[in-house]
Amino acid sequence: RLDQRHRVEAELRQRIEQLEKRQTQDDAVLNVVNRYWNQLNEDIRVLLQRFDAETADESENKNESEATTSFLMQLSSWDKEELDDKLAHRVQVSKRAVSKVVQAFDRLSQRNEKITLALKGEYDGGDEAPNIDEVVRKANSEIQAENRNLQAINIQLHEKYHTMSLKMSELQDALTGKDTLNAELRNQ
Repeated sequence: RLDQRHRVEAELRQRIEQLEKRQTQDDAVLNVVNRYWNQLNEDIRVLLQRFDAETADESENKNESEATTSFLMQLSSWDKEELDDKLAHRVQVSKRAVSKVVQAFDRLSQRNEKITLALKGEYDGGDEAPNIDEVVRKANSEIQAENRNLQAINIQLHEKYHTMSLKMSELQDALTGKDTLNAELRNQ
């Protein structure tokens, strides 16, 4: 009877180890998914800025700040129903952002097509063909506005890169310190 109990305990320990290992693997996968999802949302935000089409409402800005926090930490505190709601909301925000990028790209394509047709003299509209000088002036002013927007984004990205580089150096120094402390403790 004692042998049977030891066997059951050993099997249960093995099962616990397997479950802990699987939990660790699942956490690692969730970390990767979360990181790439956050990167997708950030890339979409930059694209929307690039197209000068970002019309984020307050709930999207709130969600963006939530996305920068650790989603996994939040996962542990939500019950199943709340988790489903939060994930659905996050998916909805991402879908809306992608839709805005597609719309902005479509508007840009239509504008470029209109300019091309006007320059070729093949305007298809029901009205008379627009004056080429007018089309070129309008395109020039749009390009200048886009250039200013790109310069502002470039400055923001440089600032973000600088901040992240400093943070990376700080974390690298902390890691080096911990590694040194770890090595010292092993040598004692």
